[in-house]
Order: sequence, then structure tokens, then C-alpha cells
Amino acid sequence: MKNSVILLTALALSAGAASAQSITFVDAVHDTGGNTFATGSIQSDISWAEAANSSATNNTDWAIRPFGTGGEVYQANISNSASNDIPELTTKVTGLADDTYDVYVFFYSINSENWNISAGLTSGNLTDYTKGDVGVVEASTLSFVSDPDFVPAGLANYTLWAVNIGQATISASADLDVFIDHNTGFFSNNRTWYDGIGYSAVPEPGTYALFAGLAGLAAIAVRRRR
Repeated sequence: MKNSVILLTALALSAGAASAQSITFVDAVHDTGGNTFATGSIQSDISWAEAANSSATNNTDWAIRPFGTGGEVYQANISNSASNDIPELTTKVTGLADDTYDVYVFFYSINSENWNISAGLTSGNLTDYTKGDVGVVEASTLSFVSDPDFVPAGLANYTLWAVNIGQATISASADLDVFIDHNTGFFSNNRTWYDGIGYSAVPEPGTYALFAGLAGLAAIAVRRRR
């Protein structure tokens, strides 16, 4: 009986610790009341999203397509890199507790192509990512507080991809700003479909040792029960 209590306690604590590392997905939403806007602009200004709802190229504006988590995804699809005037976007997250967070960006790609995104934690200093890059993983392989749409409704040949773009330390109740753009090295049929961002608190250094200890305790309890 004692071993059973130890086992259940260890498993419960391990599950709680693992849950604490799950990613909170934040859907990118435009317009008043949303969280995504052209960098340097205001939330209610949506002049950056005036491209037609189609797969047509546009060198100046993002298009709002009716797919993805929450029913919308933001498309950048330029005709060539020399004429790219697509504005950088900001997705702002408010109300986070003071802590250090791993930050993720999520984008879709059709499975037959390598769609892309540029993202970072500093405006104008973004890193380019494509579906095939090291560190870019299928979002379905990660753990979430609430799952995004790993495959957009009606588009079975599309997949949601994720990339950890770094860590952000929040203090004095500051906002988390994530900056998004189109990778200018890719154009036409290698577009951007931006879906949202995510964050998870980085464990304190001692937490990893606690995880290992709990796992060991659970294993010992199981062996003794046998």
C-alpha cells in the first residue's frame, strides 16, 4: 500500500511538472481587440491586410485566408524578392507573469513545398525559417495547453509547423512582442501562412533534477510492487 501511495504521488507530481512545460498557443488575430498588427502601427489599422483572399501574389500586403486555427491565417506571397514591400507584423501578448519563456512561431506549409516564415524577438532582426530547416518541427509533436489546428480544415495536404525562436524574459509585467515577416529569399509558390505564436515558462535549473528524481522514484516503486 505504501508503495502504491509513493507511486501515485510520484506520477502525479511528474504529470504536473510536465504539464507546466506545455505550450500556450496564441492565435494571431487582427483588427480592434486582436493582437496582430503592422509593426509601428496601431491595432485598428488593417491596411496591411488588403491583399485579395486568393493565392495570387502581392508585393505590398498580407492576405487574410479563411483557414487555420481560429478560422484565419495570414498569407504573404510575393512575386519576386526585389519588389517585396510586405510589412513586418507584431503579435503582442499581454498579461504574462514575470518569468523567462521559450517562444514559438507557427506556420503552415503545403506538404509538397517548403513554405517559410521570418520571425524574431527584435524588430528588423528576424531569422528565416522554412519547413525543411533543422529545428522546425511538426507542431503535432509538441505538447500544448490547448491544441491549435495541426491540419487546417478542408486542407488535408497542409501541415502546421513550429519553431522555437528563442527565450524572452518578462519583467515588470511587460508585454511579449513577436515579430513576423516573409522570407524574401523565397517567393511565388513558397509563401508564408502565419498562424500564431506560443510560449512556455522555462523551468528553474533545479526543476530538471526534480523531474529525474520523480521518474526514478516512480520506477523504484513499480519494481517493488512486482
